[in-house]
Amino acid sequence: LYFAIKDDKAAINVLMFPQYANKLKVPLKDGDLILIKGHISVYEARGTYSLNATEIIFDSKGMLLIQYEELKRKLASEGLFSLDHKKPIPLYPFKIGLITANPSAAIKDMIRTIKNRWKVAQIYVFPCLVQGSEAKYDICKKIALADSYNLDVLICGRGGGSIEDLWPFNEEMVAYAIYNCKTPIISAVGHEIDTTIADYVADARGLTPTDGAIKATSNLNDVLYLININRNKLLISFNNLIKYQRNVLNNLKNSYVLQNPIKIYENLRYKVDDLENHLLSY
Repeated sequence: LYFAIKDDKAAINVLMFPQYANKLKVPLKDGDLILIKGHISVYEARGTYSLNATEIIFDSKGMLLIQYEELKRKLASEGLFSLDHKKPIPLYPFKIGLITANPSAAIKDMIRTIKNRWKVAQIYVFPCLVQGSEAKYDICKKIALADSYNLDVLICGRGGGSIEDLWPFNEEMVAYAIYNCKTPIISAVGHEIDTTIADYVADARGLTPTDGAIKATSNLNDVLYLININRNKLLISFNNLIKYQRNVLNNLKNSYVLQNPIKIYENLRYKVDDLENHLLSY
């Protein structure tokens, strides 16, 4: 393929060899918005530059990826991704909030996982839009609402989808809503390969909604096992302390002082007599 790409300021010729061109699923046409990956080559005979393309990303996806990288750099420079601002996720949460679509497979998985692992928790569901142009506003609104409930931890996310489907979690206003939330937030968006701006800003990231629920909870069986181990350690420690104190008490009971208390009195009486005689001698 031979063609040219241009913006409103400049243009450059592009060459794409068959091993790459044959992978295109959509034919190129004039006016396409594309993102090209490749390298620059120089035609020395004419002193001209061209671009050897190895991959072409079409239309909105390419533009969204550019926006994603620009916003990522901007927010990183402002410190929104800094570890210093991340809040710890509590080990034993008793009030867990879920911000996602309801009904959805994601919320079913999260609720099931929480109940299986940490059945003592109360679950608060804040249904919201997670796709479309209005989703970013609804996500911000529900984060602010959930933050007023004095929750221990909040999971915000959705199931997998295309970059367009997940785009609300790449919006700047959603990033700031997560950053300003006082409740620890776990971002759980899409699948393991999907990484959104929300993942970078949140206090922790779940690779999937289910993984987010795992990161938000302890395993009750593990906690009970640990409690039992510590209980046994405490019993052993108290028994050892009682044995030690009993030995101390027995030693005191068998001491010379307690076995012969009259001896103490006699020694003191002799001392008083000596002092009295000494005094009378004057």
